[in-house]
Amino acid sequence: MKRPFIDKSWWNNMSANFAGAFLGIVVTFGTTAVIDMHARKSMARRAELIAIAHIDNDIMQLEAICEEMQETDSLYRFVYERHPDRLAEISRDTIDLLLSSMMLPQLLLSNQSAEKAFSNSMETWHDFNDLNLLYSINTCFSLKNTISDLYETVAAYHTEACDSTFEQFERQKKRDDKPTALVRVHLDNPATKAYLRIHRMHTLLLPELTALLKEENNANKEKTGITDNELQRLFPDIYDDEDDEDEDDNNV
Repeated sequence: MKRPFIDKSWWNNMSANFAGAFLGIVVTFGTTAVIDMHARKSMARRAELIAIAHIDNDIMQLEAICEEMQETDSLYRFVYERHPDRLAEISRDTIDLLLSSMMLPQLLLSNQSAEKAFSNSMETWHDFNDLNLLYSINTCFSLKNTISDLYETVAAYHTEACDSTFEQFERQKKRDDKPTALVRVHLDNPATKAYLRIHRMHTLLLPELTALLKEENNANKEKTGITDNELQRLFPDIYDDEDDEDEDDNNV
């Protein structure tokens, strides 16, 4: 008996079409996943670079402030050693330095945009696979904010001391307009003595905390493989300023 003829070409064609469509879907989604993975890695790398660079910038500012605090502490010690009977021995340049220190506000300018973008963005957190690095960078931001808060405390005492000094000086009926007269009122002011107690304590504390912040941020660079040359190339406004300051120090 003759076997009936069965045309299987439609099945072969359908199978081929299905396999082709399936492979197309796999390739499409697989490619999209790879692109998404690379995009996430790229975003995480950019976030690391921006965060570490901004922390470096804050460290440079803090180091400059710590140096200024040490100079101010030395200045006040020098003047107090000659107060009240030997103020006339102090040079006019030194008196002018002290008056400038009284009149200039103590400010710490810090750009927190990078910190807010890094700490408050769920998208940034989602891109990070290294949770230890994420924790470490946020720890740096937290430590930097603690140092800033401590410095603002010193600044508040400074403002109170200087404002009350000028008020007392203005209230004097027979006012001596010599610069040393204002300095004498300032040194006798209880608010000045309170300011100096806080200032001297923080002159010792803030450099230690800043050094700890620098050590932690340098550890972050090692974890990520970020080099100083890479940072300088990407953020010349931050790191070129540091190089200029180093050159100035070497030329002194």
